[in-house]
Amino acid sequence: MGVMTNDIKINEYLEKIFASESFGYSTKNRELLKFLVEAAVRGNYLQEYAIGREIFGETYDPVKNDTKVKMYVYNLRKKLDEYYKEEGKYDSLKFQIEQGTYNVEFVNNKTINPPLIDSNTKSIGYLTFIFLFLISIGYIYLLTSKDLFSYNLGGRFWIGYFHSEKPNLVYMGDYHGLGTIATSDSSQAILPQPESENNDVAYLTKLGPFATYYLLQWFIKNNSEFELRLANQTKEEELLNSNCIFVGQPNTMGKFEKTFTQYNPQYKLGGGKITYTHPKSGKKILYQSKVTPTLNTDYALVSRLPGNNDAVYTYFMSPLDVGSISVIQYFTENDSLNSFYDGVPEDIEFFTALFKISGKEKEAIKFELLHFDPVVAN
Repeated sequence: MGVMTNDIKINEYLEKIFASESFGYSTKNRELLKFLVEAAVRGNYLQEYAIGREIFGETYDPVKNDTKVKMYVYNLRKKLDEYYKEEGKYDSLKFQIEQGTYNVEFVNNKTINPPLIDSNTKSIGYLTFIFLFLISIGYIYLLTSKDLFSYNLGGRFWIGYFHSEKPNLVYMGDYHGLGTIATSDSSQAILPQPESENNDVAYLTKLGPFATYYLLQWFIKNNSEFELRLANQTKEEELLNSNCIFVGQPNTMGKFEKTFTQYNPQYKLGGGKITYTHPKSGKKILYQSKVTPTLNTDYALVSRLPGNNDAVYTYFMSPLDVGSISVIQYFTENDSLNSFYDGVPEDIEFFTALFKISGKEKEAIKFELLHFDPVVAN
């Protein structure tokens, strides 16, 4: 239950939160918390739509962005929990957002006074400090060794998305037009018709919801967020200053094809096939995804490329759904990420990798790296 308090005290603790390490690199979290606190002071009970319009402006669409506000408030609640566990542990006033609500309550903190050390325990405290200090030095030394530091290696892949003020946009490759769905016992495909002004229906394969789920869980876990788009609705102005992720089949890249082709001339994509030309020998290798009643074989590309204005573009692509779903799972798990980056030199920031995915009943059971090519930013 909230308590009565004055505006000066509220502003004092709000500024303290903004100056903390937990909120130092999160502009959106600061903006959202300030808006919610000011609304609470005025006694306004906020609805999701009002928050969306205030924080995201006129571009906010409650239909297209129906989970956006929920995700931001969820992240804000986690940030506050993080702050009050450490830096704000002894704040006399706490800002609290109950589960399932968007409104801030002002709560008295029961843990106000830090523990005191009397004169009889000071010497023990000094010895404890020296002991912990020596342990810390040894621990830091151990962490610098390759074996124990490897748990952090995978962060290189996502650092552009989790530690940047640029917006993160995820584009799902879709088929545009009044298409025909062709099905069989073992697979299904969409045969799109050419685009026209009257063809405003977009088709997504099952990759869409699966990829969104895995990416959303990963971004929330890392206190970040993204906006979802359809690839055929890509706008040039959005690409100029955004970190982008493309997920889909190669023939749905749309405006993302130019950048991929620019940095990956060794690949030719089309017709459910991936042709790789070895950069040195010139040898061509054809990889064709196949579906049988007992085994699916797919080939998936993961490409991390330089975007516009120091942004990052990442591609998860495969002719079949199983490949892209598998590599997204692989690159959103710490253990597999660290395993992958354990063999990647530290000076390589951008790359394109081709994986072979073999599975039964569309569940991956074998994951094999076939090619890894470093990419040099122009």
